[in-house]
Parts: sequence; C-alpha cells; structure tokens
Amino acid sequence: MELIPESGLFYPNNLARITLLALEDVMGTNGLNAILNLAGQSQIIGNYPPDDMENEFEFAYLSSIIGAMDEMYGPRGGRILAMRAGYATFKQILTNIGEAVDVNDEGFMAMPLAEKVRVGFSIVGITFSQSTKNVPAIQEDENQFVYSLKYCPVCWGRTTDTPACFIIAGLLRGSLRWVTQGQEFNVTQSAAHSCGAPACDFIIPKTPID
Repeated sequence: MELIPESGLFYPNNLARITLLALEDVMGTNGLNAILNLAGQSQIIGNYPPDDMENEFEFAYLSSIIGAMDEMYGPRGGRILAMRAGYATFKQILTNIGEAVDVNDEGFMAMPLAEKVRVGFSIVGITFSQSTKNVPAIQEDENQFVYSLKYCPVCWGRTTDTPACFIIAGLLRGSLRWVTQGQEFNVTQSAAHSCGAPACDFIIPKTPID
C-alpha cells in the first residue's frame, strides 16, 4: 500500500503500545506482523514503543497500520477486527493505566445514565488529549451525543469512501459498556477526515440497545 506522509502529530508511546498489544491480541502475533509489513512499518515488529507518556508515535504510523488491516481483510473483515481491537484497547487501558473511577461504588451506580456516559467519554478523551492538539469535543441534544475528534490518528492521511474509524467506535463502546455495568450503545460514525470532513464525528444515542 502507499505510504502515508508523516503528519507532525504524535500519539503517546504507551497508548500506541496498548493499541498494538490489542491488535496482537485480536489477530495474533503473525497476523499483526503481516499487517505491519504491509503498512511499511516493519521497524515496529518486536520493537513496540516504550511504556511511557512521551508523544513520539507518529499519527501516520497508526493510520497506515489500520489502512493495511482494511486492505488485507477487506472492509467488512477490517471493521470487525477494528471494533474488537477497540474493545481490547479499552481493556488494556484499564489494565495499564488503572481504573479512573470505581464503577461499583454506590454513589456512581446511582448516577443518571447520561452522567455515566459522560464519564466514559472523559476516560476515552484522556487517551486522545495526551496527544498533540487533540482534545475531543462533545455536543448533545435530548436524544444523542456527538463525540468529535479534530485530529484522528486512525484515518490521518487516508481516503475512504465512508467513515471507517472503527477502532475508535469500539473504544467508545467498550468504555460505555464499562461505566454502565454492561449496557451496550450503538456507536456510529457520521463524518471522517478520510472522507474530507474537518473532524471525525461519532453519534451515540442516549438510550442503550435493548
């Protein structure tokens, strides 16, 4: 596949490492190594970023990896794997960084559902706001939230026919499942950098899936 030019934007090393470990968990070491080779990122094989908070992992590297996954497995297969990797990434974040809140605390459990969802958004936001200029924006009306990411490391420099940042959708779904003690939300993407939009926008209904 065609290499994506470097962006000058960087993802924290430990979060890039978590993402790579999640992808490895989903597709196995050999599967991920094949993706890294296809993405032109063979230097990462056996050489994951260090477990620190330095902003050193180029957006273009992660975007290339996700693009290679879509190319190798096709749109549907890539979507399934990316969603699963998003879930796995959130689990790794909880394991490596620690639980930010006690979701089993009586006070937290008594909070309105919408407040719990906002807590989930804030936890995911931490993973992006640590990278350069990347603070998610959240809007809402009576029916839904819109989670907007101005600088997206998943689709940076790529062109897609439809929004395809499924790893972030999976990350959001994983966080919301956790803060709501198992409820599922239908996270969909309405806009993407890779489709020419100024931001990657994700729609989350305020009512969970039955």
